[in-house]
Amino acid sequence: KITMSKVIAALQKKQNALIESPTGTGKSLSLLCSALAWQEHRKQEVHAANIEISTENQAIELAWVLAMERRKQYVEAGGGGRGDEGKASLGARGA
Repeated sequence: KITMSKVIAALQKKQNALIESPTGTGKSLSLLCSALAWQEHRKQEVHAANIEISTENQAIELAWVLAMERRKQYVEAGGGGRGDEGKASLGARGA
């Protein structure tokens, strides 16, 4: 257990680790199990972060689409049509 915790700590800190133990104490198995456990945990962290980023991007995209739809409705309702507004005022002056 001590070996596994040292290996995991070294992996998390991105450091080397010197593990010493007598023959037949399970160093190889301990190294493999701890490395695989750390890798699985890391995969889950990365997956969770990717989901969070994807959710944020979707929220930003939805907000943009809604803003463009509101702008379109505003312009179609006659509010803010830059080209037509200028023509109407010129016509009123000329008449």
